[in-house]
Amino acid sequence: MHSSLKKQLAEEANSALRQVQSNIEAEVKSAPVFIQEASSIASKLRGALVGAKNALLRAFISSDKVEDLVLHILAIVVANGGGKTLPIQAAAAACNSKVLKALEELGIDAEFEEGAVISLEMVFGTARCSEYVKEISSQEGAHYVSSKLQNPALDSALDNARHPLPSIIPLKHLADVQANAYRTDNGYRAMLGSKYNDREQEAPVEVLNYLGGIAYSLEEVSHSPRPAPRNKYIDAGGTPSQEVLDSIAYTNAIRTQGSSQACGDLFDMGNKFYFAHSFDFRLRVYSKGYQVSLQGTEWDKSVLEFSNKELLTEEGLQWLRIATANAFGHDKECMAYRVLWVISNADALESLTSEADEPLIYAKCVRALRNAEQGIPIGIPIHMDATASGFQVNGCFTACEETLLVSNVLSNTDHVRVDLYAGILNEMVKADPSLVTLPRKMVKEGTIPAMYASEAEPKRVFGEELVGTFWQAMSKYAGAYWYLKYLPQLWNPNMTEYSFTMPDGYRVYSPVTGTMGEDVFVEMLGDTVHIAQSVQGCKEKSKCFLANITHSFDAYILRNIVRKCKAEGIDIMVIHDSFGTHPNHMAKVVRWYKEELAALVVLNPLQDILEEIFGVRVEIPVFSNLTREELANEILEGEYSLN
Repeated sequence: MHSSLKKQLAEEANSALRQVQSNIEAEVKSAPVFIQEASSIASKLRGALVGAKNALLRAFISSDKVEDLVLHILAIVVANGGGKTLPIQAAAAACNSKVLKALEELGIDAEFEEGAVISLEMVFGTARCSEYVKEISSQEGAHYVSSKLQNPALDSALDNARHPLPSIIPLKHLADVQANAYRTDNGYRAMLGSKYNDREQEAPVEVLNYLGGIAYSLEEVSHSPRPAPRNKYIDAGGTPSQEVLDSIAYTNAIRTQGSSQACGDLFDMGNKFYFAHSFDFRLRVYSKGYQVSLQGTEWDKSVLEFSNKELLTEEGLQWLRIATANAFGHDKECMAYRVLWVISNADALESLTSEADEPLIYAKCVRALRNAEQGIPIGIPIHMDATASGFQVNGCFTACEETLLVSNVLSNTDHVRVDLYAGILNEMVKADPSLVTLPRKMVKEGTIPAMYASEAEPKRVFGEELVGTFWQAMSKYAGAYWYLKYLPQLWNPNMTEYSFTMPDGYRVYSPVTGTMGEDVFVEMLGDTVHIAQSVQGCKEKSKCFLANITHSFDAYILRNIVRKCKAEGIDIMVIHDSFGTHPNHMAKVVRWYKEELAALVVLNPLQDILEEIFGVRVEIPVFSNLTREELANEILEGEYSLN
């Protein structure tokens, strides 16, 4: 490209960027700069890079174009003043404007000072794709194309830019699912999902607004670094190569470094922040977060607390003791035992930390107990989880006593918590005594996907010889078994989508999708690459609707509990079927959860939903000697539906 034309295009692009900068400046002056800005902008530029790399595979553009695109963005930012806040915002806005098209055509002979380039790359989390690496998957023989960065620090910045950090100023209220809760345009969507979810949809955004308005803090203690997550492949007995092990270690180190840096930034900026939330197509709620997350690991739960602290009440003390015992490993004991265990070990709780199942959460609970003893307000969220929520919901649909007993919705005569997976194992042993040594862990691994209608996973876990015995054991829970085995017969192979209405009036919409792919030759690799994409269309058989119905109802229960928390001003942290709140309010949350299950039994919504999807009226059997109303009363007396 002729140098004069390059200069002309660059000046035009710079002019457009300056106009964007001017438009942003007024809004920024009216509000403080907040922490997610740099991360969200980095995410945008990373998106431009990833998009260009995908285009490389589909349009076969040269690798130089990918490198140039990043350099052009850096060039425009340098021309607008380097790493200052407003030019960075302007560059982010440019990524979504027509200016980006001009950037792709620019052939600027970039002559930057090395320090300026590196600093901008660090801010943006972008860098030149220095090499393309072809990797072979040992399982499928598929080819993958990935980029490696020359500088590990840049790789770390790129990883940390993938998700927005919490906002240190209150989020904007959403008017609908198309709105953005952040003050900057960072690609946030209130409705997650694929292109098929890009549509106007009524959604209960008041739930997202309430959750997004709850303020969090980092507990002001010295936190241990984020530990490396467990690797499922290794846990299952896999033996990865040293190269893979090195890659896992490298990735974990980057994540640990990013979390430590994020915590430091949050402390420096006042230690009060907010998490945005989104819905998926089933209206399940997901929080935003990566370096620090509400839906993360034990470490994430251990560092976070509610910014709003309260003095512990006597009732709250009992629930905090229960949470402490749970974290130690006594979560399958009766509630009274858990309370008494903490009381009897009151003087030695700290010394038992290394023996706890969840040592980070256990230590956090003990610190909260000690602070409460001194009359110091605490903000610890304690978590109670549904015991097998899939069984709980399906048991309510079919009014099945056995299913509700084994999932702890109903109390048993001994008033103890039932272990679903041990119960299924016991039934398998009755059929075949030689299975007495079968690990409970294996039974759990096969049961969880089976609860959502998978047959392939139980077969993989148990093998051809034992999978029949497993399903025989599952048949004891007649309501759940009927749901999983009978309802797939309703599937209509001509459907390309389906939808149904939830009891609160909101609709769940699901396209029927599959994967279509093709093999293409990529010249720069000298090899063929398989490119796959999701497409909407018919399926001869599908069971996905069963899991979607079940998940839609655990989401419905969650929404109703959040609404009740909003009415009483109670802070609540949610992870699908797990509820975290201040110990003072856990008794209410547990009661509300039981009320929701009881109402679900009486409502009997499954019949209407199936008719809405398939156009046929299915008589829903009742697997109980009690009426639905009588069963609902028993549910209200249950002790361990949340545990």
